[in-house]
Amino acid sequence: MGIFNKVVNILVLVFAVAGVALSFLLFNKREMLVAGWEEMSSSIAQTAKSLEKDSGMKLSAKVNKDALGHKNPDNADLSGVKRALPELTKAAKQINEQRNALADSLSKTGHMLEVNVSASDLQNVSTSADKQKNLLAGAQKTADRNNVIAQNYVKSANKLINTNMNALKANPGAVAANFDKKIDETKNANNAYANTLTGIGRTVGKNFNRGDVQRSAKEIEKAVANQKNALDKAHRDLAGMRNNERNLKGQISNKDNQIRQKNNKIAELQKDIQRLKWLLDPDSGKLEPVEADLYARIEGRVEKVQDRWAFIVINLGEKMPVIEHFKKGDKTRYLSLAQGFPITVARKLTSDEPEFVAKAVIVQVNDNCAVASIDKDSMQSEVKVGDSVYFTKENIAELLKLKEKMPTSTKK
Repeated sequence: MGIFNKVVNILVLVFAVAGVALSFLLFNKREMLVAGWEEMSSSIAQTAKSLEKDSGMKLSAKVNKDALGHKNPDNADLSGVKRALPELTKAAKQINEQRNALADSLSKTGHMLEVNVSASDLQNVSTSADKQKNLLAGAQKTADRNNVIAQNYVKSANKLINTNMNALKANPGAVAANFDKKIDETKNANNAYANTLTGIGRTVGKNFNRGDVQRSAKEIEKAVANQKNALDKAHRDLAGMRNNERNLKGQISNKDNQIRQKNNKIAELQKDIQRLKWLLDPDSGKLEPVEADLYARIEGRVEKVQDRWAFIVINLGEKMPVIEHFKKGDKTRYLSLAQGFPITVARKLTSDEPEFVAKAVIVQVNDNCAVASIDKDSMQSEVKVGDSVYFTKENIAELLKLKEKMPTSTKK
């Protein structure tokens, strides 16, 4: 029995020593587990803060060191950890989805900017940084190129419209529409100018080549200048001819006046001759004058002037009386006035310096008056009321020819 007790005591002692040793080992293990737990909870809490930063998720309020620590009573059965860790998983999933969406958007943006970057390369941690650099470099290159294009576009547009880079960036559609409108207007104007130059070119015998506008325009301009010079010369020559014509008309008018004066002198001499005949033979009576002499004795006056239509009204009618004086009494003869008869208008006819005014033609004959059309080319001065009208030698010769062609009833 004593031996048994000794063995039992020894075993108890051994178990006690083993228990102490195991307790020490378990305590050390517990301390290691507690330290690991604390380190893990700190890492998870720090990870939660990193995920939460600038994300707006408020993750650290649920996932923190206190909620995950071993001192939290809820963690006696790990319920605190079980509540917190799903929030971290949820946040990680959201961030992962956001990363994938950003990678996909950046990839599509890169394609728009002519930079080929796949979404998987941007998602891959090992390649993401380099691909982002490539994307930024390509985007900058495209932006620089587009900026140069935009500046050149604005420079070209400013030749037709008033715009700038700010206006183009603010409302590119409006700038483009205004630019297109001005281009269409300029194109239409150029076509109109080209058509006009083509027509002018045909007139002056030159072809307008739209492929070589400057040379064609200069040739047409030179041809037009030559024709203008020729036209100016023709105008000068015409003016000279008109001056000569006026001088000749003036000379003719002077000659007509001289002839009329001589005719008047002849008429006076004929009267003197007639008086001498009466003195020599009083009973012989007056000789029958010829018709031309009778027309030469007729004189009327202008009663009305119609400047607008170049018409005048004279006081000579269809039958113009001419009184002849005979020893045995006066005798009245009537000379006819008809349409188409020429007549002359003069001023100061009985003075020493009579003035030729114009020639006219009878266009309408009434009983006591007639209407005559003024020959404007013959006018030396403006016809006035009171001017004299008479038949010159040339008028009489012409009207006698007209009378020969008239019916017998009209001649009388």
